[in-house]
Amino acid sequence: MLHASELVVYDGQQEVVRHERLTAKGQARLDLDHYLEALVRKPGAFPGATALEQARSAGKFTPVHDAWWEAAKAAHGERDGTRP
Repeated sequence: MLHASELVVYDGQQEVVRHERLTAKGQARLDLDHYLEALVRKPGAFPGATALEQARSAGKFTPVHDAWWEAAKAAHGERDGTRP
């Protein structure tokens, strides 16, 4: 259902997700969580992902996350340390 300020997605009568509605033409908001499964297959896409930049801008991917990611890369290498 599309409302004035949000989009709500249902599976039957069960609400699956609720997102703030974007109102400007061509606007896009990507949710990093929606990309994690794809990033398992293409971990090299993670560092430059638009979803990652949007998560950082929104404060959802914090310096703590970055520190954990750097530690994972140091322990497992660039490729495997980037897998979600």
